[in-house]
Amino acid sequence: MRDAARFLEDLGVDLIDINMGCPVDRITKGGAGAALMLDEELTEELVLAIVEAVEIPVTVKMRLGWDEDTINAHVLAPRLEQMGVAAVAVHGRTKQQAYTGSVNLEAIRAVVQSVKKIPVIGNGDVHTHHDAKRMLEEVGCSAVMVGRAALSDPFFFCQTSSYLRTGREPVEIGLAARLLFMHYHFSLALRYFGEEEACLLFRKVISGYSEFFGKKERWRVAMNCLESVQEYLDVVSELTPDQFPPEIRNPKLCPESLYVHLRSSSGNLLPASAVI
Repeated sequence: MRDAARFLEDLGVDLIDINMGCPVDRITKGGAGAALMLDEELTEELVLAIVEAVEIPVTVKMRLGWDEDTINAHVLAPRLEQMGVAAVAVHGRTKQQAYTGSVNLEAIRAVVQSVKKIPVIGNGDVHTHHDAKRMLEEVGCSAVMVGRAALSDPFFFCQTSSYLRTGREPVEIGLAARLLFMHYHFSLALRYFGEEEACLLFRKVISGYSEFFGKKERWRVAMNCLESVQEYLDVVSELTPDQFPPEIRNPKLCPESLYVHLRSSSGNLLPASAVI
């Protein structure tokens, strides 16, 4: 990991983030992810080796602990700070919880109170802009990390940022704007990954985007075996009503032109009550 960190620094990355939060069994069985929290001495040795090997900031993402009986994030955080870690992100669940149950805000607050200067980033159960505000105010963390909520709503960040800045409820995003963003996403996937991999990616991605669609199951079934660009265009044409603009119903999958449409739409091409 020390050599990998140096390699990444040479490539020009801005920081190294060590993931001690992954709860997936195939990761933890090899001693990685959340399993690192079980061996504090080994973890400290590993983190220190990386911090001393690079000039760029090193951050750590972790869970509260392995299970309810071994919650130790508040113990590890100040040690990591002493080693020179620049920030820690804390998911408010244990490894055994995975993504079930609710986050423990009190335990995240304990991590915030355990360190002297470094930022603590709160993570978990931030589904709305109100959740983000609650994390900041009740926990006292310096920032909020968002995961699953952003998979279904790419507008989550700009809306939440606006709400935290102004205190005003964010403007509702129209369904056409969401479709336009989905086309933009697909066009970028095509450019960077090619047709085959982009289609595989979107078999999963559509489950997130379609959360806002009235006929979401039709979209998911139609995209479940997506294999080509033409098939994507056919599905969009078939399931998008005629009242939607042509750049939505029959998109040209060019990232630059789609981005222009997105910028000009201001997120409100059609009301969110429209049915697709």
